[in-house]
Amino acid sequence: MASDRKPRFQIGDRVRVVWPLESQATHHKSGDVTEVVRSSADTVYRYRVTFSDGTVKTFFGFELELEA
Repeated sequence: MASDRKPRFQIGDRVRVVWPLESQATHHKSGDVTEVVRSSADTVYRYRVTFSDGTVKTFFGFELELEA
């Protein structure tokens, strides 16, 4: 069954970590989406974010928002 659900963020988007547990666990608050990951088993997107110091973390969409 195909889904037409679209990713919330695109590669190159500047995002901010807003999920309280993640924002407390990381020193980084903002970074750039460098990869959109979709599992073949579900339609949940994950977003690989690269921070200015080169750190890379993967987040769910609800943990992030576009930076204004």
